[in-house]
Amino acid sequence: MKASEAILEVESRFVVHHEVGEAIASYGDDGSEHDTGARNMSRAPCGEPYVTLCSGGVKKQGESNGVMFSDEARAWRWWYYAVLDYAETIAPENDWPNLHLYWRDKPAYETDEYVSLNQAQQLQRGEPLHNVRLGYVYSRLLISKLRPDGTEGP
Repeated sequence: MKASEAILEVESRFVVHHEVGEAIASYGDDGSEHDTGARNMSRAPCGEPYVTLCSGGVKKQGESNGVMFSDEARAWRWWYYAVLDYAETIAPENDWPNLHLYWRDKPAYETDEYVSLNQAQQLQRGEPLHNVRLGYVYSRLLISKLRPDGTEGP
């Protein structure tokens, strides 16, 4: 599965919102409310907090990513299934067309290069080093029953 395919397939199942962050009300000296453009970036426009979702599923703050892949297509496939698993915790699949998908960080494949644990011994023996590039798909999003105004509905 490719990135564009995974994102398109996910977005086709929900009502998609690209506005990021919850508006923060600002008040003048006279008590009047006005929009300064300030946003709480940890929350979606509906007021609920975003979720970090990786190829291995929902990731809580401070946790490792869990699953790493040498094949980008497999990482995207796992991310896609992780989104579906997450959506099932919100509502049954029949209700997904009425759910709202809020993007904070669209998914991206991130990689790191890892070296052998016994690299020093390999160098001493004159063996070639075998570095490995592993990656995962990272995203921040929210799937919710709430519309951007905070009310429930499609």
